[in-house]
Amino acid sequence: CVSFPARRAQKNLLLKFRLCSIQFDLRNPAYGDAKDAKRTALVELVDIASPDSKMGALMNDTRTFSDLLKMIGANLFRALPFRPDSAADDDEEDEPFMDHNWSHLAIVYELLMRTVQTQKIDTAVKKKCITVNFVRSLLQLFNSEDNRERDYLKTITHRVYGKLTNR
Repeated sequence: CVSFPARRAQKNLLLKFRLCSIQFDLRNPAYGDAKDAKRTALVELVDIASPDSKMGALMNDTRTFSDLLKMIGANLFRALPFRPDSAADDDEEDEPFMDHNWSHLAIVYELLMRTVQTQKIDTAVKKKCITVNFVRSLLQLFNSEDNRERDYLKTITHRVYGKLTNR
C-alpha cells in the first residue's frame, strides 16, 4: 500500500508534468508569470531526478516515467526554428544560431540526461518507456541549427546507447 504522502507527491509530480507540457513562445512577454512557473517546475523536476534526491524513486514507475517522457517530448519534439535568410549574409555567418526558447529547452535536456543516467529508475522501466520512436525523434533533432542543442543530443544519445543498447 502506498502511503498518503507518497500518493500526494506522485500527484504533484504529475501536475508538474502537465504544467511543463505547455508550450510558450519565450519572446512573448504576455506569458511572463506562466513562463516563470514552468521554469520553476522544470528546475524542481531536474532536482528530483538528481542522484542525491530522495524523491527520484517516484519516477521509478512505468506510468510516471512514461508521462515524464511525454512531457519531455512535448517540449523537444517540435518544428525546429531556422536561421532567417537575412542572417545568411557573409558578415553574420560566423555568429551562431541561438533558439529563442533555449532557456527552457536546456532544462528539459538536462532533465532527460539525468533521467537516462539515474540508477533510481530501473533499467526495465527505461527500456519499456524509451521506445525506438522516442529515440528516432531525438535523432531528428540533430537537424537543429543551434549548436547547444546538438551538443546535448550527442551526449544524451551516447548515454541512451550506453544504458539501453537495444535502442
